[in-house]
Amino acid sequence: MHIISITNEHSLPGQELGNGLVDILYGSTSPSGKLPYTIAKQASDYGTAVVSGNDDYPEGLYIDYRHFDKAGIAPRYEFGFGLCELSQYYPDVQHTDYSKHTLPSTTPA
Repeated sequence: MHIISITNEHSLPGQELGNGLVDILYGSTSPSGKLPYTIAKQASDYGTAVVSGNDDYPEGLYIDYRHFDKAGIAPRYEFGFGLCELSQYYPDVQHTDYSKHTLPSTTPA
């Protein structure tokens, strides 16, 4: 498990970092790293450039993945791309059923 990468991923953890980390470690949630934006194959695929002093937005709502969809451009990694770390395959994992075993008494005799 990548505990170090999980805790170092965010430089400013919030008040829920501890709860989120426990949820991941105990398997109640997936630590999937989904991209919050689209990564193009080349800079020109974005269809825009930084212009100083211009507050016009002629692209309207066609930014990020909407621009790529409208222009028919295949991105390098699309919005929401990512893999779940919990979907890995472990062929040698063994399970032992302890539900049928009784524990020794802990009360003094």
